[in-house]
Amino acid sequence: MVETERNYCVKRRMLSIGRRHMGNSRLIVSVALWLIASAPAYAYIDPGTGSYLFQLLIASFLGGAVAGRLFWGSIVGFFRKLKAGRRPGADDEE
Repeated sequence: MVETERNYCVKRRMLSIGRRHMGNSRLIVSVALWLIASAPAYAYIDPGTGSYLFQLLIASFLGGAVAGRLFWGSIVGFFRKLKAGRRPGADDEE
């Protein structure tokens, strides 16, 4: 009797999990259909737009690299203190 009750609970839980995810798939399908069925915009994208987006991408990458280079010593020092077992905010002199 206990085993069949347990199986019933497991099956019921699995069904409820499936129902929860069904709402997400309906949303995805609805959005996909909406994007496919949308009317054409007849908009003009300037050829310079691609160049501008490429410049933004390169500038973001280089800016992150420079920031990482500037703060590299602080980052390494933080992890060395963690590895040594000291608190990162504690002073070296005690």
